[in-house]
Amino acid sequence: MESISTRADELIIQADLSLLYSILDEFVEISKLFEDSKEMATLTLKLNRFCDLHKVRCNDLMILKKKVDEAREAYQSLKNKYDGQKELADHYKRTYDNLINKNI
Repeated sequence: MESISTRADELIIQADLSLLYSILDEFVEISKLFEDSKEMATLTLKLNRFCDLHKVRCNDLMILKKKVDEAREAYQSLKNKYDGQKELADHYKRTYDNLINKNI
């Protein structure tokens, strides 16, 4: 099940990417005023590349965050299981010690 935190992160990233692509669109429109400007075309391509890289990196971070959350859950589950088994073993040891002491 997806956590509220993860969904909030996705919405923030989506909003950031939307703004970034909006800026790119505006930049493209402005660059049309400079029809023969090779520099504007180069800058537009660089900005587009940055937008795409940012999108991929954000997605990679969300995947990594999900894996970390899953690992934390698995660790907590194992820790709880271990703690329960340790408690049970301690209980058996106390019972055994009490039985031995009574029979001595």
